[in-house]
Order: sequence, then structure tokens, then C-alpha cells
Amino acid sequence: MSKWKLIILGPAAVGLMGCALQRPPSPLIPQKSIIGITVWTQSKPRRPGIENEYVYFVRMDDISEPFTQESIIKSNYYRDGQAYLVNAEPGHYAAVASRSYSRSTYPLSKYQPGKTNTTLFPKELIKEMDIMVAPGSVVFMGSYIINQSPGLRRADEAQLHYAKLVAPIDQFFARAGALGAYPYKVLTAIFLWQGRCCYKGKSRQVQKTKFAETRFLTVALRHFDGTEWVDVIQERLDELTAAY
Repeated sequence: MSKWKLIILGPAAVGLMGCALQRPPSPLIPQKSIIGITVWTQSKPRRPGIENEYVYFVRMDDISEPFTQESIIKSNYYRDGQAYLVNAEPGHYAAVASRSYSRSTYPLSKYQPGKTNTTLFPKELIKEMDIMVAPGSVVFMGSYIINQSPGLRRADEAQLHYAKLVAPIDQFFARAGALGAYPYKVLTAIFLWQGRCCYKGKSRQVQKTKFAETRFLTVALRHFDGTEWVDVIQERLDELTAAY
């Protein structure tokens, strides 16, 4: 078995102000792995989901404390709705937030170059995303569709904690709830207009099956074409095929 493998999470992504990173980071580092994930967020049931270009992870020395880690790691490769953390250190990981970029659809959109939406994951979803990354291993975390609502009013402790690390500028949401419902809605509308907002996330759909992993890895082969990671991905695909 090759010592190189890949770690994959579900629906998530990586981008830079709306521009995806089109080539995987290199070089391949011995005993490191890849985490891959797909994350879609949805503000209303009948609206189409939005691909999230960035996913934020925590690496945990103590797996009993997934909600209070003090450092985050941002995914570093994104294509076609799939986000990756390439050359990840071995250890326990969980995803805690994601970020999307989109063009404004408001009438005065010429004054808004784009929208940055950060979604903070709730405690129950962070627990579900927990994975173990062995040296040179391949892991599939899952594919996620997450409902979101603007602001951090009534957010749980994990969402409030990681908002400080992922979106410190928007942290006023964590305190503005004390002003009352109407002032809070006004402040939220202002930040939405500025194209910058924190959202509370709530899991709606999760896919962590072998079929979902196979589909994800099949696409990943194209994303990593021409790199040393291709053999790692193919080896994991062969393992999954043999298990059917």
C-alpha cells in the first residue's frame, strides 16, 4: 500500500474573494494527507444552495474539547464545489465554519463588489464532522447542505467562540442581541447591505456513505491530475470498489 493517501470531507470549498485556487498546493510532503469536503449553504428552503469556497478546520489534541480550540486552519484548494486541505498534519480534525463569496443582486450592486458570507457550524454538526487523520491516510468526511440564518443571536457556545477566530470584524453580532429584536434586525440589514455577514448554521442534509465518497473521489482524480496524489486517490477508490 502506498504511504500517500488523501483525506476528504464533504460539501465545502476554498476560494479567494470569489476566485477559486485552480492548482493543488505542492509539493507532496511525506506522511501528510489531504482533507476534502463539500459544503453548500441555503438561506431559504426554495432558494438554490451556494457553494462555499473556504472551509475552516480545527486540529484537536484533546478530542473532548472540539468547541474551544484556539487556532483554525483554512482549506487551501477548491474546484467544482469541492474543498481540500492539502498536506494536512496527522490528528483529529473537525470543521467549524465555511465561507462563500458571491456577486450582489441588489439594484445598487455597482457599489458592492461582492458579498462575503461566513457560516458558523453548531455544536452537533461539529461533532458529526470529527475525523481521525492518520499519517499518509485518506478519509472522507462527508457532503453537507447547511441551513443558515443571519446574525449570531441565540448562537451556541461553539458558534460564538469560532466567530471570534473566523470573522472577528462581525463579532458585534454576538453582543447586539442585547439591544432587542428590532435594533438587531436593523444592524443585520446594514451588514447584509455591506456584503458581510455572519450566519448561524444548522445541518439539513448529510451524506457520508461509500457511494458519496466514491463520487467525491472520482471528481478529485481530475482535480489532482498530474500530481503525486493521483495514486493515493485511486488506491482509496479501489478499496471502496472492492467493498461493494
